[in-house]
Amino acid sequence: MVKDCGIGISPANIRVLFKQFSVIKQSKRYAKLQGLGMSLHLCKLICEKMKGEVGVESVLGEGSSFWFTFLAVESINALTSASASASVSD
Repeated sequence: MVKDCGIGISPANIRVLFKQFSVIKQSKRYAKLQGLGMSLHLCKLICEKMKGEVGVESVLGEGSSFWFTFLAVESINALTSASASASVSD
């Protein structure tokens, strides 16, 4: 889990936070900060590929907590199989 004590995220913005190219600007103070809106979307895709999920809990004015889950055993088995296949083909 990653926690911050920033400005928080509104419920309306949480609904679109993990969508591709989603850039949320809810404060003039942070208006100069820009991104492509891909990082959280990619995190979501990776977690889903690993049979998990990603999410956020947030309170305006108090901050946010981002969390993720995944199935480590299946992920390790997939990595081991991919590594073995690469070694055999070399």
